[in-house]
Amino acid sequence: MPLAPYQRAVFTASAWSVRPLLVAVALTALIMWVGVERYADGHDITLIGFAGWYSMIGLVFPLFIAAPAYTRVQIDGSGVTVRVPMLPVLSRTVPYEGIRFAEVGSESPPGRYRLSDTDSGWGVVTGKGPVLVVSLADSRSFVYSTREAETAARLINGWLNRQRGGAASC
Repeated sequence: MPLAPYQRAVFTASAWSVRPLLVAVALTALIMWVGVERYADGHDITLIGFAGWYSMIGLVFPLFIAAPAYTRVQIDGSGVTVRVPMLPVLSRTVPYEGIRFAEVGSESPPGRYRLSDTDSGWGVVTGKGPVLVVSLADSRSFVYSTREAETAARLINGWLNRQRGGAASC
């Protein structure tokens, strides 16, 4: 799509990852089972009791595990941003200066991709299917699972082309 020098394009997509949700549900079930067992044994599980505080912490902890299950990617003039709506502190932006190029993969490249840095890079991989693979300046990759990976890669490469003095098209 040709864009005039003053025009800009923005791309957004979201992804759900089932694994964090399943882990959070299993952990919640385990915590509830332990709480019921403690109650059946006659232990104090009131909110002020010692076990009650652990139960409260234990029921909040799965929320932090489940938070990254839903993510959003946004590609705009500032770069590529991944947001975790339930935990904004986990949001990250890669400026275009830190990107070499973008491409589409039929599946995630070998390695582990999480919201935190790994030797392979970082990202959100929800399973099989097309992925946006962004080659970073530090020789690692940012990977994001989305059905619209081709559109996202074209937009990133268009932004890079513009910033590097190429033709004004995306």
